[in-house]
This record gives sequence, structure tokens and C-alpha cells, in this order.
Amino acid sequence: MDATRGAGPPPVDPAGEAAPGTPFLPAGYEAQAVRSDRDPAGRFSYELCRVYGPPDDRGGRGPVRQLDEDRTYWSVSWSAVSAGGDVRPHSRRVSYAEARKRPGAGRTPMSFARFSELGVRGGALPTLLSVQDIA
Repeated sequence: MDATRGAGPPPVDPAGEAAPGTPFLPAGYEAQAVRSDRDPAGRFSYELCRVYGPPDDRGGRGPVRQLDEDRTYWSVSWSAVSAGGDVRPHSRRVSYAEARKRPGAGRTPMSFARFSELGVRGGALPTLLSVQDIA
């Protein structure tokens, strides 16, 4: 079972294999990993990826990519044993746009700075990525 979450199908690598957990990005967009962490037990790996839009040559200083906060995402990956005994990688992600829509009762939406600072300790990141649902 593919545990990837998010809008759009996962991208396909040149060999034709789906890249689980990698969000579908429009043409010209790039993701750059900027932070990573593991849970204390070492079962889950977390990664923050900032997403940048296509190069823009405004201002005459050469192409510049602008940060796309809404598409920036946290991902979690883990391995699980299939029914056939194979160890398979799994992952899921949540973008900042998705996280903002989950404010919780009586709370204000999460800021981009707060989203970028989430961590494993304290449970905010595991909760956001619903790791408690992973058997």
C-alpha cells in the first residue's frame, strides 16, 4: 500500500518507477532539502523541503527562483515489511498550504516560520504527519 499523501500523482523517475513521498511539482519548480531529523527510536526520518518556483529574470540580475511557501513541505519516511516479506520504503508529506488548513479548535493558522521550525521532540511534527496511524 502506498502511504503517499498530497495533491496530484507522484512523479515518475526516468526508469518509470514512482517516487513515493515526493510531491508532484509543476514544471520548473524545484524542492531543496533544508532540515532533517529522526525520531528517538530511529524508525522515522523527517525532512523539510523548501520549494522554489521557476527561474524569473526580473530585475536584470539573472534568473532567480522565488520561494513558494505553500508548496514547501515536511515529509516522513519509514520502511515496512510487505506480506511477501520484502522491505519497502514508504513516505507521506504535508505542505504548508495543507498544514495551514488544520488550525485546530480555537487556534490561529500556523505561520510559515512555525511550520519551518517544527521538530520531532514535542510531537508537533509527528502529529502533523499522522505517524500515529502507521502500524
